[in-house]
Amino acid sequence: MELVLGFLVAFGLLGFFGWERIKRVKRSEAIMRKIPDRDFPTQWEELLRIHVPFYSRLNASERRKFTYEVHCFLLNFEMIGVDTKVTDLDRLLVAAGGVIPTFRLEKWHYKNLSRIIIYPDKFPIPESDQLAKGLTGQGEMFGQVWFSRKAIYEGFAIDSDGKNVVIHEFIHLMDMQDGFADGLIGEVMSNIEKEEWKTIARDVAKKIQTGQSFIREYAIANPLEFISATSEYYFETPEKLRSEHPKLYRALDKIYTPKKERSRFSYQ
Repeated sequence: MELVLGFLVAFGLLGFFGWERIKRVKRSEAIMRKIPDRDFPTQWEELLRIHVPFYSRLNASERRKFTYEVHCFLLNFEMIGVDTKVTDLDRLLVAAGGVIPTFRLEKWHYKNLSRIIIYPDKFPIPESDQLAKGLTGQGEMFGQVWFSRKAIYEGFAIDSDGKNVVIHEFIHLMDMQDGFADGLIGEVMSNIEKEEWKTIARDVAKKIQTGQSFIREYAIANPLEFISATSEYYFETPEKLRSEHPKLYRALDKIYTPKKERSRFSYQ
């Protein structure tokens, strides 16, 4: 019960102050957006087909769009290995995880991202004695996302558990892009939708706390984790989410699928 109360208090405070004000990146999209000047390699397409279930479910024209977005991502963002060499598969899986939540959105670009750091396994959180599988940078780490390679591969290997660390961390970046880390994706949510989201989140948090939901309890750690964690279920197990949490599913669908495309791509 204390966990839910803390979650509710956090949302109440966010309504007035925001979870955390972050520095805006003042680089134009024109400078950031490098585009491919050659075809996407066929061997990379095959790796996406084998390792990324989301890609495998797309039709031919959608796959072309997806590979184009992955190609753009790879051209725009640097990936660095720490105590490991970054492979093509590493880069493709990270790029795919960044593209999946923005795939239906028009002209989205991660303006608050500069580089991705990849470790072989869990890594220490700065100024902490804890280890992490994924981490979105703030403060001195602003503009960076850190991943465990092991966690990257685990996230894509199982597409039915609602867990994908790459998707999770990129949704944190989407949350932060409007200048606030507050558990709301401000650039695509109207004020009305934000208030509706808070109400739905409170209701779902109570169900999670009392064991009436299949969503893992980590989702109610705070509002930031709620939107990232529940979004993982939206992309991995949409039918189950729609069946057990229809209001939550519809709210997420509004975020990730524009209204004009919703009838084509949403689960009916």
